[in-house]
Amino acid sequence: MLWIFLALLAHTANGAVFIVDKSLLGGKSTLGKPLTYALYSAALAVLSIVLLPFASVVVTSFIVNWSVLAGIVHILALYVFFVAMRFGEPSRVVPITGSAVPLFTILFAVIFLGEVFTFWQYVGTVLLLIGGGLLAIRHSTFRTPSSSPLKRGRELSHLLFPVLAGALFAAYFVITKHIYTFADAEFLSVFMATRVIEGMMALCAVGVMRLVVVKSKQLNLPSSAPRTKARLTFSPIGEKGTSVLFIFNKALAAGAFLLQTYAISLGSVSVVNALQGVQFAVVFLFSALFTVMLPNLFHEDMRQKVVVQKITGIILLSIGITLIA
Repeated sequence: MLWIFLALLAHTANGAVFIVDKSLLGGKSTLGKPLTYALYSAALAVLSIVLLPFASVVVTSFIVNWSVLAGIVHILALYVFFVAMRFGEPSRVVPITGSAVPLFTILFAVIFLGEVFTFWQYVGTVLLLIGGGLLAIRHSTFRTPSSSPLKRGRELSHLLFPVLAGALFAAYFVITKHIYTFADAEFLSVFMATRVIEGMMALCAVGVMRLVVVKSKQLNLPSSAPRTKARLTFSPIGEKGTSVLFIFNKALAAGAFLLQTYAISLGSVSVVNALQGVQFAVVFLFSALFTVMLPNLFHEDMRQKVVVQKITGIILLSIGITLIA
C-alpha cells in the first residue's frame, strides 16, 4: 500500500511545515509579521510560470477575473491563519483550521450548489464542533471570573481566527473548483494562470509595502503598527538564515502537496484526507518537544489536564473529518 505510506509522509511533512511557520512567526525578523509572511508565501506561487512549456496557455477574462478573486481570498486566508499561528498554540490552531476547511466546504456546497448532507456528515459535523470546542477552551478563561471583557475577547479570538481561516481556505477551494469547472481550458493551463496571478498580486503588494516603509523613513513618520503585549522573541538565526529557512519550509510544503496529490491519484481520496489526524498529532508532538527545547519560541500549555483535553479534541476532529470525507 504505497499510497498510504506517501499520504502519511505528506501529512507528517505538513506538520513539520506548521512548526517552522510558528518558529519564524515567533521572531522579530522581517518575516515575523503575519501580513509580510502571508504575502511572501503567496508570492512564491509565481514560480508556477515554470510550467509554461508544458501547458497550452489559454487566458480568458473569466479566468483572470475569478483568479483575482481567488488570489485575494487565499492571501486573506493565509494572513488570518498566520495571525492565529503567531499568537496561538499550534496544537490548537492547526487542528481547528484543518477541521474547519472540510466543514465549511460542505456548507458552501449545500448553500451554493444545492448538495445535501448525509447522516454521517451530520455526525461528523457534531464531532468537529465538539472537538474544536475542546481545543478552543482554555482553562485560564474560567480561572478568574472577574476577567475583563478585553481578556475574554482575546480568549475568544483563539477560536475565531482559526475558524475564520478555515472558512476562507474553504471559500478559496470552492472558487478554484468553479474556475476548473467552467473555464474552457485544460487543467495545467488553469492551474498555472491562477497561481501566477496570485503570485503577481502578492509581489505588487510587497512592492507597495516596501515603498510605504521607505517613504515613511524619509519623512520620519512613526510606525503605524499597533503595539501588542503578546510575548515575542528574537529569532535565534539571522535575517539571512531566516530567509533560507523560509524558502526551505515552502519547498517542503510544495513537496508535501505533491506527495499528497500523488497518493490521492494512487488510492482513495477519502482515506488520504482522513489521515489528516496524523498531521494534527505531529504538530502536537513537535509543539510539546519544542516547548521543552525552545521555551522562548514555543509556549504550549502542557499541564496534564490540558494535554488530555487536546488529545481528546484531536481524536474527535480526526473522526469527524473521516466521517465528512
